[in-house]
Amino acid sequence: YDENAPERGLYVFDAVPGEGYTFVDGAIAPRITVYIPEAISLAPLRMGGGGTDVSPLKITTAAQLGEIAELVNVGRLETFLFNDSEASVYLELKKDLDLSTYGRDWNGGKGWKPIGTAENPFKGHFDGGGNTIAGLYINDAALSNAGLFGSVEGGIVHKLSIKGVDITGKASVGGIAGQIKNAAVEKCGVTGSINGTGYDVGGVVGIIYENASVKNCYSAGSVESTGSYVGGIAGKLTTITSAVQNCYSTATVKGYMRVG
Repeated sequence: YDENAPERGLYVFDAVPGEGYTFVDGAIAPRITVYIPEAISLAPLRMGGGGTDVSPLKITTAAQLGEIAELVNVGRLETFLFNDSEASVYLELKKDLDLSTYGRDWNGGKGWKPIGTAENPFKGHFDGGGNTIAGLYINDAALSNAGLFGSVEGGIVHKLSIKGVDITGKASVGGIAGQIKNAAVEKCGVTGSINGTGYDVGGVVGIIYENASVKNCYSAGSVESTGSYVGGIAGKLTTITSAVQNCYSTATVKGYMRVG
């Protein structure tokens, strides 16, 4: 609940027994969850599928992907769908998307809000279905964890292409994700311009933490930073359990030091 903007937010209603009634031991009150997105002019979150591995939540519009980002960034995606913060959510992109609605005129000129933050990372499974996302624009020189996904932890992003990106962030900047940990990015491609004002800037992922990998991916265009740790695929791998496999980059790569 946002007291400054009460018309939007996440509301959870728990049933209360009528007078003279109580719940039996172990019973849980029925619950209704209502989510009103920040951009209330957009279409509501109406997607096919249940968000499970056998029935993924099907994304067909940019507005739906934007609302997924909102839920992830406030740590509510799992509880919204399953009333279980530890549940695994499965998402599937069903068609090509154009994110230009979330471009230069969105978010005070800063553009797209990445899916997942350091505090509330994306923990689910995102299947791009071999589709392409265009129009990804971010212009926030103070933003760390910048990309289509900001932070992915314990999840996977695969079978996705992003073309013509225009991203400017601070540290941990990548086309697919700013940072990944205990996660994987597989069979993804990125083309366009990726820029940082700090460290850990990569064409696909900015920084790869432990037990995380980038496999069968590519980047093209340009990757630049005024800071250190800049690479065509990834800016930095942190441990021996970080991996890059079967990848290539044709991007122009420029940085201050530790550039590859």
